[in-house]
Amino acid sequence: MSNEPSISQEIESLKAEIAELRTRHEDLETELFASNGGKNNNSNLPLRFDDLLDEFPIIKKRLDRNLTGGHMDSIPKTPTGSPAKIDRRLESQRLENLPSDISEPEWVLRTQPSVEHKMFDDSLADLLDMDILKSPSKRKKVTESRKELELLNRSRIENFYRGFGKSIFPVVDPSDLDRQQDGHASVKRQMLGLRLEIFNELTSKFDPPFYILFKRDLNDTCWELFKHTLPSYVGLEDLLESTRAHRLLTDISQIYTFANKAYMALLNVSIKLQVLQGLEYSGKISELEMDPACTLPSFTMPGVTTRFKLQVVDQDVTAYSCIPDTHKDWATTLLGPLGQLEARIDKLIKH
Repeated sequence: MSNEPSISQEIESLKAEIAELRTRHEDLETELFASNGGKNNNSNLPLRFDDLLDEFPIIKKRLDRNLTGGHMDSIPKTPTGSPAKIDRRLESQRLENLPSDISEPEWVLRTQPSVEHKMFDDSLADLLDMDILKSPSKRKKVTESRKELELLNRSRIENFYRGFGKSIFPVVDPSDLDRQQDGHASVKRQMLGLRLEIFNELTSKFDPPFYILFKRDLNDTCWELFKHTLPSYVGLEDLLESTRAHRLLTDISQIYTFANKAYMALLNVSIKLQVLQGLEYSGKISELEMDPACTLPSFTMPGVTTRFKLQVVDQDVTAYSCIPDTHKDWATTLLGPLGQLEARIDKLIKH
């Protein structure tokens, strides 16, 4: 009983659609009659071809007969005379079982052939779903699901490009909007956003992104640095000057070159942080302290009272100190590539 209200609503919606289609049909007949000069045209040929074939009456008669379709007599009709599709195997059985007092729309729906399909992608199944012909609510649901699928696909594409760590996106500064009297708005100076994201292998996630905003200069000849969130150790101004030393940032390719340099500066620091944090997580070191650029990290080791301080340049440990200086002889072992620091620490602890 709970389905009766929804079924009645769907029936009313179908009736409204049928009434709208009938009104449209009458309007089209009126337009056709008017375009024919107010005269009835007994020919089934399109009006634009009817006059052309007047010189060939035999061909015209044959085409007209084909369009009326003598073969249409064999197609079963609805109670009001509308043609329906044929299912040659089950047609006779279906027609015998149909009640004689059903309405024409219900008769058409019951005599439609079933559509069977097997798809690898479920999103394609809706394209062949016959249920949407029976219910306006189902048609609305399918339309909404397709919109959600489009948004999902757009999000997937965006995430794919962001996976490379460098992505560009459009930006609009509200102060640059020039509003017209007709309600439209134009942008005085174009802007461009650059997003830099570093993947952290320890957490298997991307670290919080960094952003750089560019804006076209007043003469619209090149891109200028507008705002950014990069840390000071990246040396963004120096990178910018080195990028445009010979030419200005006039196109996207030059901005991409600049983005690569900024990305590598961030990645270099992130690798150092991940190596040292990985040693702390594994228990090889403790009480880790680092500066933002990770150039002077300090830590202690299990079972050792000495606090060690390293100087890291690029990816190499280039200097070493300890407090107290009871382990000065460890300097030759701790110096070297940062990526191999864990093996060197294991060697010292075993001794």
